[in-house]
Amino acid sequence: LAPVAQSSRRPLIGRAVVRAGYRAGGRQLDLFPVAGAPVVARIVSAFGIARDNVVVTGDPRDDVLLRGDPADRRRTARELLRASVGELPAGPVVVYAPTWRDGKFDPAAPDFAQWQAIAEWLERVDGLLVVRSHPLGRADYGSGPAASSRVRMLDAGTLPDLTPVLPAVDHLVTDYS
Repeated sequence: LAPVAQSSRRPLIGRAVVRAGYRAGGRQLDLFPVAGAPVVARIVSAFGIARDNVVVTGDPRDDVLLRGDPADRRRTARELLRASVGELPAGPVVVYAPTWRDGKFDPAAPDFAQWQAIAEWLERVDGLLVVRSHPLGRADYGSGPAASSRVRMLDAGTLPDLTPVLPAVDHLVTDYS
């Protein structure tokens, strides 16, 4: 529910105002593209628009994760990741991809002891941790690569969109939006 409706001293009035606003906006739409069929009913209901005005187009950013043969997707993604961060080990590849926190520091950034524990685990499993912070993110991740060559940074300048390499990843730790 929109913040205006949540913060209102009269929440029922706030909800009614927000609902009316959505429906007024919906009446102005001739076409409403959505990523998948499961959201069609919600859009029709929320905006009060005709079902024929809602078209399922997919989501280009995420469709890459499902298109084609899974083995080919993984092979292509591993080649792209290898070109971006160097050789990949035989063991698991983990990506840590925190998102932007409105200028605040990442509270989940590991401290020295945590980096040491991560480095030991990566060595034990022959793994790799790739840290891909948001371009506007703020945190000191430099201690990771200093602790182990199995921790590598992947900046947005090297790979602007992380999505195409996700099929190469065994574990993803993120609040990725």
